[in-house]
Amino acid sequence: MRPRLKVSGSTASPTIALEHLRRLQQHRVQIGSQQLAGIGKATTTQLELFEAIGIQKPENATVESHFLLFRCKQIKHLHD
Repeated sequence: MRPRLKVSGSTASPTIALEHLRRLQQHRVQIGSQQLAGIGKATTTQLELFEAIGIQKPENATVESHFLLFRCKQIKHLHD
C-alpha cells in the first residue's frame, strides 16, 4: 500500500489510510420482506484514498438511498 500511496502523491501513511477506511460501515436493514444492504456514505478523504491506492470506489448506493427508494415505491403504491 505504501508504494501506491507514494506514486499517487498522497501524503497519507498506510496506517492513516487504514484508520480512515476502517470507519466505513456496512449496514443491513430489513423492512417487511425486503432486505437492503449497503455502506454508509464515504467521506471525501476516503474516496481520495480509494483512488490513491487503486481500489474501485464503493457504489454510490447506500442503505439510506435504498430506503428512500423503497419508501417512494410504497407511497406510489398507496396512491395507485
